[in-house]
Formats: sequence, C-alpha cells, structure tokens
Amino acid sequence: MSCSDKNENSKINEVNKKADSVFSNIFEDFILDSNNASCPYFTKDNKGNIVISWITKNENSEFEFCYSVADQKNSFNKTVKIPGSNKIKPNGENLPRVIYNSKGDIIALWGVANPNPKNQYSGLIYYSVSNDNGINWADPQKISQDSLSIDQRYFSVTNLPNGNIGAIWLDNRFISSENGSSLFFAELDYSYKFVNEKIIAETVCECCRTNISIDEEGIYNITFRDILQDSLRDIVYMYSSDSGKTFSTPERIRKDNWAINGCPHTGPGVSLSKNNINFVWHTMGNGKGVFYTSTKNFGKTFSEAINISNNPSAKHQQIINLKNESEIIIWDETDVNINPKNERICLISKNGNNLSEKFFVSNPNFSSTFPALIKIDDSNFLIAFTQTEKTKKDDKSHSNHSHSESDLVRSKIIYKKISL
Repeated sequence: MSCSDKNENSKINEVNKKADSVFSNIFEDFILDSNNASCPYFTKDNKGNIVISWITKNENSEFEFCYSVADQKNSFNKTVKIPGSNKIKPNGENLPRVIYNSKGDIIALWGVANPNPKNQYSGLIYYSVSNDNGINWADPQKISQDSLSIDQRYFSVTNLPNGNIGAIWLDNRFISSENGSSLFFAELDYSYKFVNEKIIAETVCECCRTNISIDEEGIYNITFRDILQDSLRDIVYMYSSDSGKTFSTPERIRKDNWAINGCPHTGPGVSLSKNNINFVWHTMGNGKGVFYTSTKNFGKTFSEAINISNNPSAKHQQIINLKNESEIIIWDETDVNINPKNERICLISKNGNNLSEKFFVSNPNFSSTFPALIKIDDSNFLIAFTQTEKTKKDDKSHSNHSHSESDLVRSKIIYKKISL
C-alpha cells in the first residue's frame, strides 16, 4: 500500500479552484491500494476511529476482503485481510462491509456468487467474526441458514440499541409475490448467529443497495428501491418504532413513476440529522439525475425534491451531515466536457435550500466511480472512490504478455480529506 508517493499524487491531484469558496481545504490524493482494488466503504469502530474496508487482489490473483483502521492523522497504514473471503465478488452496489459491536468484536460481511438453475446472477452473503481485534477469525457463515435461501444480496448493517447488529438484505424467498426480491431483516446477537429473521417487504428492486439506520430515538429507518405496479421503480421509506417487531407500510419519498424494465443498480443514500431523515437518490422519472428530499415525520410528508445534478448519468450518491445543518453530497457522473468522457466524482455542499457549485474532485484522465464518504468532525470529512486506469494494447510494458482484461485495466482506491 502506498500513501505518500508525492510524485504520483501531484500528477493525479486535480481540483476545481472554485471549490476554495466553499471548501477551505481539499487535500492531496492518497492511494489506499493499487492492486486492482475496488469497493471502498467507511465506518467507525467502537472507539470512534474511522475504518475503511475494500476488496483487493492477492498474490494468487484472487479477490480478497480487507480493512484498515485510521491513525491519528486519518491515514491507513496497516491492512487486515479477512481469511476465507477469497471467493468474494466485487460489486460496488453490493458493498462488503465491516461493523463493530459495542464490545469491540469485528463482524465482516461480503457477497459471493451463487449461480444456479433458477438465477445465474444469484449471490450469497457470508460473515465472519473476530473477537481479538482482527488477529483471528471464525469460519465464514451464511447470513441465513435456510436451504431455500439461494440468493442473498444488497445488504446493509447497523448497530442496534440492544447491542446487536441489525441487517437487511434482498432474498429470493417470498410469501405472496414473486415480483422482484423480498427484503429480509435479522439481528446478529452475542452468540454471533443471525436471529429473528423475517420478511419486512416484498416486490423490491433486485439489484439496488438498501439502507438501514437507527436514529437517536431508536427508530429503525429502512430505505430501498421498490417495484410498484409491476414496472415503476421508485425509492420508498419505512420504519419500526418497536425494535423491529413491526414495520410501517413503505411510502414513496417522491412519486417519480420511473418506468423501467430492469434494475438501475443504484440505491439510495441516507443520513440522519437532528430533526430530519435525509435522502439522495437517482431517478430518470419526473426529472433525471440525482435528487434530494427529507422527512421530519417518519414519511408522512417529504420536502420538495431538489435536483442535485440533472446529468442522466449521475448516480451512486451518498450524503453526510456536518456543522450548522450543512450536508455534503457526493456521487459519480460522466463528465461530458472532457475527452474521453470519463466518469468522475462530484461533490457539493448543501445548507437548507442553498447548494454550492458542483465540483469535480477526481482526476479527469481516469474513470472514477462508487464514492464513499464519512465525517471526521463538524468541519472535516474523508472521501474514497475507485479509480480505473486503462493501458493501451500497444503499451511496451505488455509486449511480452497476452492481453487479458487484467492486463489492460487496473483499478485503485483513492482517498482524500476535505474541510469546510
């Protein structure tokens, strides 16, 4: 791993100077992992330290799940690899994750392929637990032990008020409908088994990420893309006020009425502020691109939607809250003003209904996708994303090798600090 190659950093660090009026400092790019790495995801450990997880390629040319805990300077210098994760399937929408419980146990979750006669795209979710700060790990287990569950994907996890880990995921098992997927909920207790497993929604869009988050009052907030009237794929919100015993009826956060025969592979981003639940999402119905809305009353009403980016390619959006109710929104979209028209990472600051200018914060010479971000404190945050670099076929460095896809395309994870 390289975090301080200043020569390369100076080449890849390209930031719109207009950002200075909004962001007091956009620091240089750092390379987390250049070994065909992808799928960055941020969380915090039980002590409040920032943790980043991602997928790398090992010496056997196998993908592997790993993570790193930030030091006091928010640099990542020690990588921990998860044993038994070498069947992991990279998918920026079905992100692998690590989460810490209140005791400091580390739970790693990831997806693997599970093609079968019913669905060649099926997958399974595995998890492993470490009780000694990542030194030793239990054998990986499936999130559901039900033999009828042959497709588990697009999961989200969070810490529950009772100390358990809450998880939601998409599953092939149904009660009343076979349109789309079912949304399951379960808890990982201190026996390290998922318990209280049950369906909480059906007709869910099959390939979009889901979100579960817990507010200060202990409300379980669930957001996902639903399939309505057979063909409309809009974002919906539901909640539980009784610790997951029952859930409200899903409500659309906006009536996009997006009719699409297939999954757009981009689910919602969600943040919780003092008075609001905030949503960002991609749609091509009733407008296009990335939108924002919020609710103060658990989905009874939603604020008027704000179009964050009207670029049809804008997607994979995420949101966090900082000081003075300001919000940071990040996403990727195709930059139509450059050649080649690469995907780039975009960033704005939002305060109330006021939006900053849109800033590109990734190198225009490469394609960058699937951004992640996390709050450091009220004025600072980290972002990370996957940057793909293509090597031309006539590159001399490959003249003695057959040209496979891995020869021609390399991906790395870039991260950087930004301050308001």
